[in-house]
Amino acid sequence: MSDKAKDRINAIGNQLLPPINKVAPGSSKLRVEGKVVIITGTNSPLGIGRATAHQYAESGARALYLCDFDDTHLESHKKEINAAFPKVEIHTRQFDAADEDKVKEVVDDAIQRYGRLDVFFANAGIVGRTTLFSDFSKDEFMSILNTNTSSVFLAAKYAAPAMMKTSADKPHSSGSIIGTASVAGIRSNAGSTPYSASKAAVVSLAQTISYQLAGTGVRVNAICPGLIETGMTAPVYEAARARGSEKKIGQLNPMKRGGRADEIARVALFLGSDEASYVNGQAWAVDGGLSAGHPFVPGKLARNRYDISCHIPHNVISDIAKSINLFNFFIKANPQSPDQEEDQVSASIVSLSVLFRTAQLLRFKMLAPIFPSRNSQSIKNQKPNSQKKLGNMFLPANRIDKR
Repeated sequence: MSDKAKDRINAIGNQLLPPINKVAPGSSKLRVEGKVVIITGTNSPLGIGRATAHQYAESGARALYLCDFDDTHLESHKKEINAAFPKVEIHTRQFDAADEDKVKEVVDDAIQRYGRLDVFFANAGIVGRTTLFSDFSKDEFMSILNTNTSSVFLAAKYAAPAMMKTSADKPHSSGSIIGTASVAGIRSNAGSTPYSASKAAVVSLAQTISYQLAGTGVRVNAICPGLIETGMTAPVYEAARARGSEKKIGQLNPMKRGGRADEIARVALFLGSDEASYVNGQAWAVDGGLSAGHPFVPGKLARNRYDISCHIPHNVISDIAKSINLFNFFIKANPQSPDQEEDQVSASIVSLSVLFRTAQLLRFKMLAPIFPSRNSQSIKNQKPNSQKKLGNMFLPANRIDKR
């Protein structure tokens, strides 16, 4: 790249656009060389769409269509990519991704210009209000589904037949349709009701349409991001930084942080490339591990636990509960508790966590000295057959039963 081109990139970045926070260097291989790509939801300077466009351009795409309902930054994105990757042809389109005529129009344009369409990344979406399901009107509910779900349906409806077209430089039917879903589409309690429903529908579309396109070479997959710093989530990050609590973002996932748009873009690039030729009908969670676990209530007494799901029989839990005063245990562990009313509320919330934590420790024989007569001693005195049962009950990770 010439010095002049680099200067243009720097000037644009300094004046209009923040730099993309890339998590790794680019691949030495052109992973989508010669491919024609349509991406919706590309306007946001912090968004997944823009980051994905850069990944595709860097990886050798022949042409990119940058589409969004809001075209405020589209031309700036076009200039930025053209300066960095002058061989890539960039087209900008302003339209609603749920507008059927416009979706058909952009697909038709790709076929007329290039005789092929290889990737359609249906990334457009909105969050809507975060409130109870009963506070949404039917129209508001359907509006969110229209943007988040209908846009993916329309992308598949018109992109799939276009991807089946063959030509001299594309002798076989093939293509990749990618829909942006969400971790909220595969786990509850991660978004509002209409948002979660719309994203779950995107996952279902990917699974269902992939079967209906069997044998065509056209693949359909969904990406399920966790909490990613984008224009959509910027207020959350800005508020956290203002409070000095940014480290709490992503605290429920094993990575202990939020994600970056570039981390989603790299998965979108893989799914659009021939390297993912056997990946079809899948919902790819890119969430730091959030969807791998079960929800729990974090508390002072649960900070060091790995798992509160102990699979302990109910009667055993009842015996443990009778053997320990949970409220006193809570008060001793929290000497700086506020007033008595808050203590009582907190105790009721935390008591179940304490109970399961106690059961877990007992499961691994860490509390054997606390309950010598009822647990450790009785286990030692068990006959071999009974001990085998206890082993199966309490220690599934170290099974005595060798069947």
